[in-house]
Amino acid sequence: MKTQVIIEKDSKKIISSDFSYGKNHDFKILKDSKIKFLPETTVLVDLGYQGIQKINHNVLIPKRKSKKNPLNKEEKQNNERISKMRIVIENVFAILKKFKIIF
Repeated sequence: MKTQVIIEKDSKKIISSDFSYGKNHDFKILKDSKIKFLPETTVLVDLGYQGIQKINHNVLIPKRKSKKNPLNKEEKQNNERISKMRIVIENVFAILKKFKIIF
């Protein structure tokens, strides 16, 4: 089972959750859940949500490197900035997993 949780970063409150059985891509779970974000809402996601920029233009997603296109210094700094913002969300996930609320 795969769990998708939407968390409000400042208050650390869970806004929404969705579950999927089997091997589903994170972005597919989001699309199937039919959750809509307000245009002014900044959405922080990990690399599992490649393609979300087509749905919401106010998205912070790390840049993926490849063999042919390594990240430059600015892209690395941007990825670091995004990960520092996401750490609060990842800590909430850790608590949910610790108490076996999600797996």
